[in-house]
Amino acid sequence: QKRDAFIIGAGNLGSALAKYDSFSSYGLNILAMFDNDARKIGTTINGKEVFEITKLANLAGRLNVDIAILTVPKQYARATANYIAGAGIKYIWNFTPCILDVPKDIRVWNENLIGSFLQFTNSEEV
Repeated sequence: QKRDAFIIGAGNLGSALAKYDSFSSYGLNILAMFDNDARKIGTTINGKEVFEITKLANLAGRLNVDIAILTVPKQYARATANYIAGAGIKYIWNFTPCILDVPKDIRVWNENLIGSFLQFTNSEEV
């Protein structure tokens, strides 16, 4: 089943994820990106337009998107997650190093890049 998603944060990590074309092989379709940096808004990364974050709720509702991939800097993660929840997003794939405090009806998957690296380097096969 195909699911549509938005990337929140058009920095290095968000841009790298937007350029990863294999998501579609697994049924994840990245439609657009959102940021608050005026230099990034209106640009396109791998065919995905970067919108002002204030447009999130409107576009999520119109396009029936309920998944957000969160890639903002650590200091903005909690506030942005709450903004995402208020925009009608029900699932957050969290790439930030923060534990998010969102309403109970919002599902969060925390992607711990350093934890994965440490698990890899401490495995017996290395």
